[in-house]
Amino acid sequence: MRVPFPFVGKRSFLALIAVFIFLFVALLLPALEQKTGIIRDVYHNIIWDIRGLVNEDLSPEVGRHLDRVDLRDETTSWNKRPRQRQNSSGIYDVPRDVIWVMGDEALFIRITSYNDVIYNVSERLLVSRRTNDIWQSPTLDKQIILVAGIYSDYLTKLASIPTVTTIVLAWSDRSGYSSGVGRWSSVLDKSNLLIQNYHPIVVSDSICQMIRDRRSFTRLRYDTVYNHECSSNVSDVFQVTSLKAYFINSLAMNSAYFWPNNGDAYPSHFYTDLPRLVTYIHVVQNAIVNELGDVITDRYKIVPYHCRPALNNKVTNYNTELLPLYTEVFSISQYWGGGFFHKTIEIFPKISPYLEFLKRKPHIKVQVYNKDDYTNFIMESLGIVRDRLISGVVRAHVIYLPRGTSCGTSNIQETQLLSHYLRLSVPKQEDGIRNLVLIRRSRSRSFTQQAKISEKLQVVAEEYGLKFYLFKDNPVPEMDEVRREFNKAAIVVAPHGAGLSNMLFCRPDTVVLEVICNPPHTNMCYTRLAHLLGLRYYALMSRGGCEAHINIPAEELEQLVRFLLKELKSRHEL
Repeated sequence: MRVPFPFVGKRSFLALIAVFIFLFVALLLPALEQKTGIIRDVYHNIIWDIRGLVNEDLSPEVGRHLDRVDLRDETTSWNKRPRQRQNSSGIYDVPRDVIWVMGDEALFIRITSYNDVIYNVSERLLVSRRTNDIWQSPTLDKQIILVAGIYSDYLTKLASIPTVTTIVLAWSDRSGYSSGVGRWSSVLDKSNLLIQNYHPIVVSDSICQMIRDRRSFTRLRYDTVYNHECSSNVSDVFQVTSLKAYFINSLAMNSAYFWPNNGDAYPSHFYTDLPRLVTYIHVVQNAIVNELGDVITDRYKIVPYHCRPALNNKVTNYNTELLPLYTEVFSISQYWGGGFFHKTIEIFPKISPYLEFLKRKPHIKVQVYNKDDYTNFIMESLGIVRDRLISGVVRAHVIYLPRGTSCGTSNIQETQLLSHYLRLSVPKQEDGIRNLVLIRRSRSRSFTQQAKISEKLQVVAEEYGLKFYLFKDNPVPEMDEVRREFNKAAIVVAPHGAGLSNMLFCRPDTVVLEVICNPPHTNMCYTRLAHLLGLRYYALMSRGGCEAHINIPAEELEQLVRFLLKELKSRHEL
């Protein structure tokens, strides 16, 4: 005859055993994980299994409370590995009261683990929501509290909001942080970056002088962004170098939002410390998200650090019943989302770390700034069908809010992932012939010698066995053609303009030759984009004109292109 366990039922008994196992793991494994990284992963799996077992045996109210509190507390206990560092996560103090996703594997494996955790958090929240299917409106008629991404306590404040869970993909310590940034090299780091080899910032003498001299730029301060470092030796575009810490930590310089040291330098730790995180996402319950990607939940207005953030606590007094209501919404919309460059470089990358998660949950709607043909094309290239896209102000039971992007300064890992996925979407090339791409602008910043430049570069392309491709902006070619031709490019020649955003389709090590203009208001945003994509980049200055026209002698461009192609051929890359 079976003797029942006193005072508890079978399921409660199992839950009690699970608690004892958890306590044993919590006390023993932190010491053991110093000896082996495998323990951490076992601990991770046990925690998720225990959570599932315990939640089965508890009332909906207690289960919901566990989903809100223990999800974060347990995971934080599981990985006490984030070391105490000086504020080395860009501008943020990163609290421990978030879900940390650790690991030292290759970045794609870590991204998969990160997506798994987001999926599990999502499912827990939705299970608890089903016990109360009524959407709870934020408190719009009372004083709203602003939580803005430009402030260093942003993540700390979010951690205290009951309706927000933040999940962080931690920076892997195995990449060399413990030895100091001086011994870290991106060339050896496959855990935090998709691309390992980078090339120096190489520009003409006049531009390099601007970068080295303080105050040569106005509000954009690219001298600070590039740490007053550059080379004017065109041969240096073929050198391989490590990514600098200040590139990883960098943010757009803007006197209204981020202006450290009066614009002359980033905070000192930007140059010396690696970040504590690769990226992060907020999971927000019962919220409204507007067309700029700002989220209102409970009595809080969450404004990520994106382009032109609305730094006030004002919110529209929406008639919430008239707003579309969805179960789950993934928001990538933000300011300037209608511009080709801004949506390509600031908005689209935000979705790239989460494609596995979105594939597992095909019912999640994706909020974009607008649903034009270009947006539809990029999203479908990433596996997001257009029926999933929404725009405008919406409300949802659960909103997923990835980190924002500051103006013209795309986040490195997100952009590298986006480029990788877009290149995978390009149909296989049959002939293997590379291209010389020349971008022709028909309006502002067009070449004054456009016809002569086209003629000379076409001859050069034929001499080196390349196909000459003239990218026109009027009319703009079909995107299938654009991605195919830029992906085949050995070298891209262009005046400054949005067409250079298509370098996302280029293979690493492609040469990009940009002619910039308009000092001291010169915009060098594509310099950074080319650098973080592992492209070989060279810039030279227009002889005058701009914004109407760019004046560069056709002979000078021809000579430079010949030199670059000759070097590529000597390296057997043509």
